[in-house]
Amino acid sequence: MAQTVKEVDREIVDLETMQVLTRVYGEIASMRMKRTRDEVLQNREFVTGVNRIFQDIMASYRAEVVRLIRERSTKRAEGGLTLLAHNGRAVAVYLSANNRFYGPMIRQTFDMFIREVREGGAEATIVGRTGRGLFVGSEPNRPYTYFDYPDNGEDLAKLAELMAHIVQYERVHVYYGKFINAVVQKASVFDISSESPLSKLQGDGEIEKIKYVFEPNLESILKFFESEMFGSLLGQIISESQLSKSASRILAMNDAGVNVSDGLKKVKQERFKLAHRVENRAQQAGLAGISLWGK
Repeated sequence: MAQTVKEVDREIVDLETMQVLTRVYGEIASMRMKRTRDEVLQNREFVTGVNRIFQDIMASYRAEVVRLIRERSTKRAEGGLTLLAHNGRAVAVYLSANNRFYGPMIRQTFDMFIREVREGGAEATIVGRTGRGLFVGSEPNRPYTYFDYPDNGEDLAKLAELMAHIVQYERVHVYYGKFINAVVQKASVFDISSESPLSKLQGDGEIEKIKYVFEPNLESILKFFESEMFGSLLGQIISESQLSKSASRILAMNDAGVNVSDGLKKVKQERFKLAHRVENRAQQAGLAGISLWGK
């Protein structure tokens, strides 16, 4: 059915509104990205390095760590050591989003996450409403644990709830979008568990040992890493995910803006042609009326 000029005008208004929205969303995402980028990039190397030291300690001092693990039941009763690996299960954590318009990164990360859940048997933990929708749509009968967390900024109470849940697992793999640069984001997975070194603790093979000086002792150092660095690692990954989402939204809004502009040009051209046809019909009707009056 042919459109009228009024209908085309309404479509033009809608497209112009979408054009403004894409520009506004892009500018907001750009400001958020600039605000968090420097901090995230500075912390990334530090947190990764600290995690590497923790892994080295667990591997190099495996005999001592095994002894502490064996003593854990009595130590915990005394309010002492509690290592990460204590329930023997694995959890896959998917950091998604609460809102849309973040481009393909959310789906790409989900594809990595769901693969481990299906093939590796890890328990599913989802952060963000978008991720919950994807999971329920793909695995309606599979149980999962859900947490809410803002797409931007920090919520210490909700972070503490998430930490309390995943710290109980032996293997913790967090799936998130990693910021590479302003135009490249990468679906990534980060291991914030003690899976790698603990798998070597009871082994017979030789591993490279790195000697450390502990003050006051190994048990206190491991307690520090568990209580402090686990939260720092998780917080850093969430910040990385938020940075990636901001960058992804900028790209998505740029692409959407180009598509809207192209569509707006086509509709305006169609409006011009339609108005020209209406004018021609009016002129023809006027000429026909004149000829009738003449007769």
